[in-house]
Amino acid sequence: MILHIIVPFDSSMGTDLSVRYTLVDTIEDRGIGYVIEEGTGEDGMDVMVQVEGDRKTKESELHSLIKSLGLGNASINEIVD
Repeated sequence: MILHIIVPFDSSMGTDLSVRYTLVDTIEDRGIGYVIEEGTGEDGMDVMVQVEGDRKTKESELHSLIKSLGLGNASINEIVD
């Protein structure tokens, strides 16, 4: 399954790409999933992650990681074919 992480930029975060790189690297380093696409636009960043296993568990792992990076305003949605 593919999960889409959307992180809107806020005034305190700006467009700091290092946060996106850290998010992507940590997702793969922790074995949460494989990043298949990532990007940054004017309004925020998004990351597409291919995951295997229980959706709730993977979402919980991602939310924990996102929160630890100070990105509490992010959302995670499943991409349905």
